[in-house]
Amino acid sequence: MPKFETLEYSRKRLEQVIALNAQPVSVAGLINVFGLKSEQEEAQLRLDVQTLLAEGFAFKDKKDMLIPTRPISDLVVARVSESLTSKSNKIFLDIEGVGADFPFNVTLSQKQVKRFPGMSLRKGDTVAVVLDRSNVTELKARLHGKFHHNKKLTIAGKFNKHSEGKLFRPYDNGITTHFSVHGADLENINPKAAYNAAIPRDMDPYNPSLQMIEQKWDPETGASIALVVADKYGIEKYPAREAYIEAKATLRREPPFRERRDLRHEKISVVDPKNAADHDDGILVERTHDGYRTLVVIADVPFYVRPGTELDKAARDRGFSHYFRDETIHMLPHTLTMGVSLLQGQLRPVIYVEKFWDEHGREITNMRDIGLGLIESQMQFSYGAFEDLVFSDNPLFADYKDFGEILTERVRATQEMLIHEDQKNDKEYAPFSQGLVAAMMIDANVAIAEFLSSNDIPFLNRIHGGMSDQLILEEAADQLEEWGYTVPEARLLTDASELNRIAKEAETRQEREKIEAYIRANLLQRAHYGTVNTGHFCLQVDNYTHATSPIRRYTDVIALRAVHTAMQNYECGLSEDDIATLNDTATKMNYLQDIGRHLDNDALRYYAVRDLHRLEGHSLRAELSAVSAYGIQILLPEKGLHKTLKPNEFPEGWKLHNSNKYLIFNDKAQVGPGSRLRVKITNVRPTEAEFDIHNIEPVVPKMPGRVNAPKLQNV
Repeated sequence: MPKFETLEYSRKRLEQVIALNAQPVSVAGLINVFGLKSEQEEAQLRLDVQTLLAEGFAFKDKKDMLIPTRPISDLVVARVSESLTSKSNKIFLDIEGVGADFPFNVTLSQKQVKRFPGMSLRKGDTVAVVLDRSNVTELKARLHGKFHHNKKLTIAGKFNKHSEGKLFRPYDNGITTHFSVHGADLENINPKAAYNAAIPRDMDPYNPSLQMIEQKWDPETGASIALVVADKYGIEKYPAREAYIEAKATLRREPPFRERRDLRHEKISVVDPKNAADHDDGILVERTHDGYRTLVVIADVPFYVRPGTELDKAARDRGFSHYFRDETIHMLPHTLTMGVSLLQGQLRPVIYVEKFWDEHGREITNMRDIGLGLIESQMQFSYGAFEDLVFSDNPLFADYKDFGEILTERVRATQEMLIHEDQKNDKEYAPFSQGLVAAMMIDANVAIAEFLSSNDIPFLNRIHGGMSDQLILEEAADQLEEWGYTVPEARLLTDASELNRIAKEAETRQEREKIEAYIRANLLQRAHYGTVNTGHFCLQVDNYTHATSPIRRYTDVIALRAVHTAMQNYECGLSEDDIATLNDTATKMNYLQDIGRHLDNDALRYYAVRDLHRLEGHSLRAELSAVSAYGIQILLPEKGLHKTLKPNEFPEGWKLHNSNKYLIFNDKAQVGPGSRLRVKITNVRPTEAEFDIHNIEPVVPKMPGRVNAPKLQNV
């Protein structure tokens, strides 16, 4: 509302009203604003409008509407002129730079201030606010922030690439003003990049200018998320230069035909995601007169990566390849990765696992063969394309369907184990082909582990057994014995074979689900590498290793070197140093595996926050996911992001209930886990994968047939 009871017309007042309008205004609208009644008053206004047009103060659009040349900025600096009183819930502001005769009140509601945790405003404080100019007679403000003595108040945005003057455009959708910027090298401004700019305390509302601080991280112009996350964990994108030089030389090495089985005629299928960065295994399934023959071939990386070389050192240091949405950080130099990948029609040395099965899918064990081979007739497919062929009428792929249905039922494995690392970013839905390939790889890993164990060759076991904590083992033994299961010694529960024995006994009692759930929740440790074998509980096998992905895992390189050693091909086999440091290698690979898990989780968060930073200043749907005295977790379900706040970090009006199980809003509403919220996203920091949230409010759905929202549960 106007500061004065009536808005008396004058040339100055006319300029102020035109400059203040967010949208183009008509002459008739101006007449209405000033309440002009006489023809003489209207004529004077029309004359003044013509003068302002001639002076360039305003111009007309195609609809003959007035647009100010220098409108007042949506974002302004203001000073608190009157703080909250018991009689009013409004704070009155004076906009800096508009003059004492500015005829309109600018108000800020108490609710706006409460949305900033811990903030209070007193008379004389300076703030930055965004004006709602939809109603020229009452200017409502939205609080952007409060100026402090030693803290800059900033705003994020980017430069308008279509503007000759390279004006700054904030991300905040409530701000339509474009700002000039000082302190920036405009010649080198990147229109795709995001920037932070500081709001000066003395900013002119009619000629607003910001001060450049820094370029914000932006995936389109800065380092990729892969590099940002990898750098956080000390992972270099590229191996050492010496490894690259060695990779080029080693690819010239020709595999000896006489020492390898000729598999060049075999129609092997190499099945990977569409965006696969490497291709290290292939499969073949065909019918025999009394069952099936299967062949798994694995890229023979040890033929190229010999022990003690620069390539070997680089691969051991990196341990694993890391797959991101937009990039892959390879364990091996990229030239070698492609040089050993099983590309279509290319001659490649492999290690193979050949098996024969009866018509019921039971292996004929005395016909198993593991050895060195050469392939050249392999075909490449994506999971989706391969699945389409398997379920088509193509006779070349009918055997895959028949045998696959048997094998995937036989192999008990969790989804995590059935999905390769490089399948994580695959958007194809091809459950059969993914399951078949994974099941055949698991079976080949078991076969290689059994082969190495029977030949007394050291290798890295993949172990999935019980924890080593004696107290936990004794408590578990007591519980299992209480349920009627015999446990000879508590320490045996670290062994996967003992856990599998108990699980099988539970199956005969028809309570396997209960016992297996207890074992998983209380006894199992995460699968890891080790030199002392205790079996694999989840797969229900006594021997297991990783051998089928040597391009992306160093543990598989070690396993395949062990195969070479068993074949007495010592040049490509385990060195004395490999054997002597096998325990150290297991420890290092377990550490790098944990790093990889953290890296994967962080990458997902970085990608989500990257997307979120474009919504900075927006209000989003959220959910209260957990409440405790130590922290309250808020979920942004559309982004899959969590934010944890301490109870004292919530805005005014919120408090933690004495039970620490839910929150109280405005001393009435009980808000517990699962409750829907609306939150404003602020201070998004993509380089840190962090963000802040303000303006936290509960959302209560309207009930059908009612105008008002239902009552919340009172405490």
